[in-house]
Amino acid sequence: MYMKEVFAIGRFIRHSCDSVDFSTMSMAERMRVKYEKYWSNPDSVNMLLLIAIILNPMQKIEYVNYFLNYLFGEEKRGELKSKLSKCIKLLYQQYQSSEEASEADTQDVQANNINTDLHSIGFFLQATGRRTNTRSELDRYLQEECEPYSHKFDILNWWKVNSTRFPILGNMNREYWRKSLRSIPQFLNT
Repeated sequence: MYMKEVFAIGRFIRHSCDSVDFSTMSMAERMRVKYEKYWSNPDSVNMLLLIAIILNPMQKIEYVNYFLNYLFGEEKRGELKSKLSKCIKLLYQQYQSSEEASEADTQDVQANNINTDLHSIGFFLQATGRRTNTRSELDRYLQEECEPYSHKFDILNWWKVNSTRFPILGNMNREYWRKSLRSIPQFLNT
């Protein structure tokens, strides 16, 4: 929700710069300079804040793209989209690697206990024409429609229910919220 407010502030400042009232326009111009100091340079935008938007099933990448299209010129927008894409894929791959390492440990134990004939499973899949899904969990999540917007939407419950479909993204989301909630007391004490 934080980035939504940041984008709204930027939009308000832009509109205020076009005001017919000189004092409003002058103040908005000064605010625009300060706003752009932090939000107009793709290198200064915190990618984790944008990833948090992507992990919101009501917004996903479309919401980020909408505001990037509105706030940035074509060149900066392209840079930021590319940087964001690389960042979320790298983050996803890190979580996927740790998940696979954890699964490998579990499978080693299970392999000793269960005699599985993987060769015959491969023949079965080939004979029936079935293939395993080669799209990543991240790609499947991003390609699904966004959830309908609602003030009553419970993002934590959505991820709880859908973590079986998106286990790696569910872990990413849990970790993000865990870190975010831990940082709240720091802000309250200042």
